[in-house]
Amino acid sequence: MTLDWQTQGSQHQREPVAWVNADGTSFTEPAAFDAAAQAEALNRIRRREHAIVLSAAFSPDGAYLVAANDAGRVAIWELAPYMRGTSWLPHSTSDDDDGEGDDANNQSLDMTPDLSFQTGGGAINCLRFVTALDGNCLLLCGADTGALAWHWRVLLECVETGECPPEAHVTLRAPQTAGHRGAKLPLPEVNALAVTYCGTEGVVGACGDARAYKWDLRTGGVVRPYAGHAAYLLSAATAPAAQQLLVTGASDGVVGVWDERARPEVAFLHPLSDAAGSSSSAQQGGGGLPAGTAGWVSGVQLGPGGSGWLACAGGYGEGGGGTAAGGFLAMFHLPTQKLTSARALAAPVNAMDLCDDSIITVGDEARVSRWGWCHLGHESSTRVTAKSGFALAVNRSGPYAGVVAAGGRSPEVAICIVPGSVAFSLAFY
Repeated sequence: MTLDWQTQGSQHQREPVAWVNADGTSFTEPAAFDAAAQAEALNRIRRREHAIVLSAAFSPDGAYLVAANDAGRVAIWELAPYMRGTSWLPHSTSDDDDGEGDDANNQSLDMTPDLSFQTGGGAINCLRFVTALDGNCLLLCGADTGALAWHWRVLLECVETGECPPEAHVTLRAPQTAGHRGAKLPLPEVNALAVTYCGTEGVVGACGDARAYKWDLRTGGVVRPYAGHAAYLLSAATAPAAQQLLVTGASDGVVGVWDERARPEVAFLHPLSDAAGSSSSAQQGGGGLPAGTAGWVSGVQLGPGGSGWLACAGGYGEGGGGTAAGGFLAMFHLPTQKLTSARALAAPVNAMDLCDDSIITVGDEARVSRWGWCHLGHESSTRVTAKSGFALAVNRSGPYAGVVAAGGRSPEVAICIVPGSVAFSLAFY
């Protein structure tokens, strides 16, 4: 609310010229001012200006997109209303095509979520769907929530009715580490989730105490810990075609490869030290990684179809006036545990996923990048509004298979249908 005053000579006339709401509308009667409504409008502006979308996932049938942010809020969109017609396809024409493209067609649509609900006050670092507990479940993890699971059918009912979802059906907690004189340390944050395909209906959480934990979703108990990293974990991955393997990436720059059938772990791989100055990194066109590089592994992916390959990505350097920060991509042959190729990148990678025979990445730059699985060559880049990307998801089911969703330091989630362009953006607020 602003109040302008008019001055005539030495006489101050108190004439309110315009009372302005947070949305820019003006009114002349102070009695019409709604303080609560303006406070909410201002908070909405603040949330939009400082929003960070940290995670995203498509539903098992590919019909819905779920995203979560750094304030503990989850949003769900049904994709069908935005995907109707063919105007979002490049160079496509139809009888009612006005030449303005998909943005014009979507101007009349509400881009905000069909359902939005709060889970807590902490950041939600990862979203995953898992088939368990007699149906599909949505799992999320974060700084102060551990890992929570909802029945997906219950959330879909809330989408239809508009009701707020109930409390999580299952809560998973990482064990608290005993500190000095037996005092327990705070619950470690869970930074990533991976669905297990071996044994019980379980999920693995990559945690901030330098360990990963496998939980049984039916009991909520820890089935197995995975210890060996020297710093907090950032990523985890499994694959249906390699049911016995779990792969983790950590801030110590190491990739852990674990065998579900045996103990101890299979191996620890060192992508940064192996790639530093090697011909395999220089040959990829991105330049070799500098010797003595310290960094982190923020993304790991097992190859499609049980091919025996592992891709990992992350960053290196101190930044902030120290060594210039950069990123990397690396490929390992798991049977031999050998680094076969690597590529230095201009910016650190924060998340990665697979789409067909390509690797998709987002990081500390305003773009979604696509790289060849076989050669790590650059295939395409898509400019997005988020200055830094953290959330990345690839739709693998239904009529919208292959659609990519990317979010980050922005209140919008970019939807990429064709490599190289954003079809439309969904608004978190």
